[in-house]
Amino acid sequence: MATSIELTPEIDERLDRLAANNGKTKDEYLRAMVEKVLEDIEDLYDAEEATIARREGRIKSIPIEEVMKQLGMED
Repeated sequence: MATSIELTPEIDERLDRLAANNGKTKDEYLRAMVEKVLEDIEDLYDAEEATIARREGRIKSIPIEEVMKQLGMED
């Protein structure tokens, strides 16, 4: 699906240089950037939800020692 955005001239020039210097297209870089930012935002929302759930008692924390024991990483 096509979506368009308007870049500042400075960002467009930087993107042009990046693409030219690395043999990729601007579209490849833009798709990668959007995907990375979406993942970061989704992770942030997941972390915020987990924090709220922990505060409300819907989930509980597990001490790191217990996690390490469960994973067979005891000293």
